[in-house]
Amino acid sequence: MSVLVTGANGFLASHIVDQLLDAGHRVRGSVRSGKEDSLRSAYASYGDRFDATVIDDIGTSDLEPAFRDGTRRMLHAARAANVKKVVVTSSLAALFVNAEEDKQEDITVDENSWNPLTVEDVLRPGADAVVVYGVSKKLSEQLTWQFASENPDIDVSTVIPPWCIGPISPHSYNPAEAMKTYSNRVIYDMINGFEGRPWQEYVERHKDYIPIFVHISDIARAHVLAVESAPSPMIKRIVVSGGQLYLSDAARHIAKVRPQLKDRLPVVGESFRDIRTHVKVDASSAGKILGMGPYKSWQETVEETVDNILSVQERK
Repeated sequence: MSVLVTGANGFLASHIVDQLLDAGHRVRGSVRSGKEDSLRSAYASYGDRFDATVIDDIGTSDLEPAFRDGTRRMLHAARAANVKKVVVTSSLAALFVNAEEDKQEDITVDENSWNPLTVEDVLRPGADAVVVYGVSKKLSEQLTWQFASENPDIDVSTVIPPWCIGPISPHSYNPAEAMKTYSNRVIYDMINGFEGRPWQEYVERHKDYIPIFVHISDIARAHVLAVESAPSPMIKRIVVSGGQLYLSDAARHIAKVRPQLKDRLPVVGESFRDIRTHVKVDASSAGKILGMGPYKSWQETVEETVDNILSVQERK
């Protein structure tokens, strides 16, 4: 099967490319102009089963078109190219956002959930970046399902991950930069600080973190399984989650299993505030639709991420 992966040099997308190629598929990866040669070089060992292409950026100051146009253009291009299967990466932010934290009791979200935010929430003075992101992911996914209803001959799935954590792809062409960007930043900053720094200083830098995670290889696997799955008329919103991951638990675990890093960790005292969540995620749709499970544990995820960061730093 030939598969186009957009943003193929990204954290998640590069893992999807890796797994697709390892499964025997042909892959074309899209990137912004100027990065295509580096991407081709990174996957040179796969020969003609991988190629890179450039997709122009979309520039606009109008928020709602900005939220929708990238998705709309890709979906319409897929239809024009007679593509028969589309898998779109959504986000847990389409189901809920942390801005709701003070407004609700404990809740469970699943494939039927949508956050209540609208474009009007984004236009309010001082709108939080989390709100902007939540609205963008919601509108993008809703547009995807509108497209699916209008094009029943195209099999559509959306994959909905929480915070994605794990090693960077071995084909990353800039590992020193990649390891400290994306959602791994919460782990990178945890093990790269001065001795004795207070926990609250670290937490404040990551106040937008949602303590629900999935290992990067698991969410990539969900995309590949969605690509390979049989066509179905059902609405396939595939929620994937490895469970909850609290930063204080991660810090204590790192100190235990990688004691040489203890002095690099923020100090978790007896009295501290962690980033908590009132939300539980029902990820049973991934099991029902794709047969997903079991997922990598938070302990394994943290250990692999830490070891990957250390490995890259040692090579610098």
